[in-house]
Amino acid sequence: MTAVRLSEEFGFELVLQHATEGYRVADELAKKKIPVSLTLIDSPGGKLETAGLIEENAAVLVKAASASRSTPTTSSPSRASCCGRVPLPCAAV
Repeated sequence: MTAVRLSEEFGFELVLQHATEGYRVADELAKKKIPVSLTLIDSPGGKLETAGLIEENAAVLVKAASASRSTPTTSSPSRASCCGRVPLPCAAV
């Protein structure tokens, strides 16, 4: 959330890359419409930044984004995206 606070303070656009623990702040990201890029990790045991990774990360982000919308989306939550915006109409496959 430090990056979010800095982007608000200094007025720059923020895109969260990888966001392996985005599920922890999914509601906040959705509320602020922070763009998120998700990456599939095939061997999370070797990187410290994946210590809090859960396989449901993309689904949690999509659910939070959908809940923050005022109108429903017709996009399928199973489509892949290299850099979707939250609210995300898609998730990593």
